[in-house]
Amino acid sequence: IRTFYKEKIDPAFISLFPHYRTKSNKIINNMVNITPHVGRHTWANITLEFIYNSLLSESLILAQDYGIRARMNGVLEPAIEQLRALGGWSLTSKVPLRYAKRFIEVVSNQSNYKRTKHSDMHLASPETNISQRKTYNLLEDNIYDEDFSFKDLFN
Repeated sequence: IRTFYKEKIDPAFISLFPHYRTKSNKIINNMVNITPHVGRHTWANITLEFIYNSLLSESLILAQDYGIRARMNGVLEPAIEQLRALGGWSLTSKVPLRYAKRFIEVVSNQSNYKRTKHSDMHLASPETNISQRKTYNLLEDNIYDEDFSFKDLFN
């Protein structure tokens, strides 16, 4: 497998994107050589997300509660076990749990982003056009007492 990666996949990638391997771009530190490990890591992340979303969708259809019960009842555990079987890891291997930990971090970050974005929308209340029509105040014009004669009341 390693030979296939080194002789076929990595050269094909570099032929499409040669600027990742030029001497002037050696400072690019996030471009790793494509190896079986990188391929397996990418496969495991994508596969775990797919399995989790599939199981969650099934639970949503059955529960109709927006996934709250499904998440609480543990959809991730069966997804991890399916990933373990597909990846060929032993029952005692911690590797699927590492992928699950990263997946939980990603889902949590997305959930927090949506939650804070939603709460920010409620904080930013739009301006309301309230009529500021002035009401008549009898005491402002000071003519009320002048127009009325109190003498007539007592005569």
